Amino acid sequence: MIKKWEAQEMTMSYHQFTVYQKGGKPPVMDWTDEDIKRGYTTGEHAVSFEALENTASSVEVRLNAQKQVPSFNRRVTVPFEVLYDGVEIASVLSKKLTCDIPQGAYQLTCYTIMPDHSGTAQITYLLDFKQA
Repeated sequence: MIKKWEAQEMTMSYHQFTVYQKGGKPPVMDWTDEDIKRGYTTGEHAVSFEALENTASSVEVRLNAQKQVPSFNRRVTVPFEVLYDGVEIASVLSKKLTCDIPQGAYQLTCYTIMPDHSGTAQITYLLDFKQA
């Protein structure tokens, strides 16, 4: 299955946003110095990615997309398992976004794309789920 969800606006807070299991409670993630250097932290069947600024940003989600991301500022890839059907994405003080990603093992890549590369006035975070 290949799918792309429409980009949605999310207000980033505390310089992070979290991908976690649908229907679950967003976990509280503690960041070590090493986590900060690599741009993410993991735990409790979830991953938190660094947000560059505490501001309104665009979040896009893709599943098994074939198209390459031509230009980005940062790329971070982590293993991620969807335990049931779906994930939620939220920052500490934001509304959550829900995507119906099928249950399974994935390589989750977060691309950080600055406004001058994305053609928008906001930072874009592109979450790319590829079946492992």
